[in-house]
Amino acid sequence: MSWQYAGYIWSAYAAAAVILPGVALVSVLRRRWRHGSRPCGAPMKRKTQRMLFVGAGLTILAFAGALAFFAMGDNVRFFYSPGDLQKLAAPPSGAFHLGGLVKPGSVRKDDGLVMRFVLTDGNFETPVVYDQTKYGLVPDLFAEGQGAVAEGRLGPDGAFIASRVLAKHDEKYMPPEVADALKRSGEWQRGESGSP
Repeated sequence: MSWQYAGYIWSAYAAAAVILPGVALVSVLRRRWRHGSRPCGAPMKRKTQRMLFVGAGLTILAFAGALAFFAMGDNVRFFYSPGDLQKLAAPPSGAFHLGGLVKPGSVRKDDGLVMRFVLTDGNFETPVVYDQTKYGLVPDLFAEGQGAVAEGRLGPDGAFIASRVLAKHDEKYMPPEVADALKRSGEWQRGESGSP
């Protein structure tokens, strides 16, 4: 089992641990209050009962949602195009996805398996460094002029240090985030024909 999925499994267990006892408690209280045996004596009005159950349900749901959100933690990655990255006041400190087209003529290999290339959205460019000895080879469909998404962090020199590179899987497919970034930059017309 991969550590990547451990957060999801933990959040499922945490949600079940919160929701199941909460549902059982609401069920028991509902049965007791329906028959008029309220702990403090007098029977409760139906509207008050309904509001209490809705409030308890929303509280349990909010708690389960918060647990799931915090359990995912680092598994949530933000997507930026090179243009979005240039427009930020401060560069992101954590890992994120960077997507765009691989600039023609920019792909080169240093020291055997360290690959350098440039991702562009048509207006802005970001240099990317990918060490294939650490993280594996790039996909076979990775090519100049094609859409790609890299996952990693910004290095101190402003280059994007990728830990994973994803390429489109056929001629017509482009990752939705990359397509949106190209549409925003006005470069989508080139990419629409299949050969950007």
